[in-house]
Amino acid sequence: MGPVIRLGRYRRFTANRTLHLDVGAHRLFVKMNPNQAEAAAEIAGYRRIRDHYRLPILRTHRRIGRWTVSLYDRHQPDHPDSGLLLDALTAADAGQVTSLRHGLDAILQRYERTIAATIRQMPASSTIGKLYRDRARPRGRLDHYYGQNPILLKLTGTDRIRCAELRETTFVINGQPRRMDFYALLAELRATFDPEARVWAAMTQGDPTDFNIGLDTDNQPTWFDYDTGGLNALPGEIACFLWYQRLHGAWLVPRYNAEAFADHRAALATANEPMVHIRRLSPRAIGIDYQHQPSPARRETITQYLTHIAMPLAVTAGTDLLTWLRPYLAMRLLSVYPLHQLDPRDAALSLALLTDLYAPDADLEHLLGLTGQPPTGPAS
Repeated sequence: MGPVIRLGRYRRFTANRTLHLDVGAHRLFVKMNPNQAEAAAEIAGYRRIRDHYRLPILRTHRRIGRWTVSLYDRHQPDHPDSGLLLDALTAADAGQVTSLRHGLDAILQRYERTIAATIRQMPASSTIGKLYRDRARPRGRLDHYYGQNPILLKLTGTDRIRCAELRETTFVINGQPRRMDFYALLAELRATFDPEARVWAAMTQGDPTDFNIGLDTDNQPTWFDYDTGGLNALPGEIACFLWYQRLHGAWLVPRYNAEAFADHRAALATANEPMVHIRRLSPRAIGIDYQHQPSPARRETITQYLTHIAMPLAVTAGTDLLTWLRPYLAMRLLSVYPLHQLDPRDAALSLALLTDLYAPDADLEHLLGLTGQPPTGPAS
């Protein structure tokens, strides 16, 4: 009689499929990708970073029909609401801080060691381009999302504003007047992500979200998802981690991708809903008052990451941290979710953060939600 085979937790993420496979005592994680190029990028990224980060063992990968199937050892623990940085954050917000404290220490120590050993200056074209450079290039996400001058923000009734109209619009953000030429900003971002520009880079996983960093029973980290694994521009790595803690993991992902939390339902309760009030002040002025902070555990994670990773790397690069991160933070605001497809409240919050990001008095701690500024108008 052969080993007992069990299948479980079949999940669909975008076009990909995953499931748990038990073959006797062997616990495996199966990932199935119908896109051959994406599957090849996943395996290439895995191979690039496997000597630098703790990864689950890749047992095999092969093409089966239109699918590329990869079998990894399954990360433990694997019961619901466990095994991820996400779950440690959730537990910490409920008062159980040990896993986050020890896990975050281990994550940051790994980053410090690996980045110190692999950091270098190099042409941007030699780094992984998926999350930033590829999205800024012609026919990338910026063009796809905003190239047709969509309605960016819906106010009350039929009052709407398109991308091109922002040039003639004054935003009053929590009482502070701000101006932004939206298409000039997009042109600036395209120029910033010139493939020939030189950037500080190091070996990283590239997409450091709460779902892509696991913690085992000893609070030791493991990294998942590898299509951005390799030499990544460090300000992009930093911006991705910080902005996920500040906005995407704190609100937008739970709001718009709740199905990703099928095995981590407790985390949905910690999503911090923003309070936003939008109003027309005049034909060419719009007021946006907002109040939004990530949870206490996320704020502590941001603080620790700033202290141990982001600030020291900015010193190494010889630059002001906010100046270094600004275009990458802007890309995270503009090229993850198309703003015109968000609810008006969330589009307004994103636009407010974008205008604050480029304000002359911009403050990184405020942008990251570490300091609060109450709205001047009623919340809705």
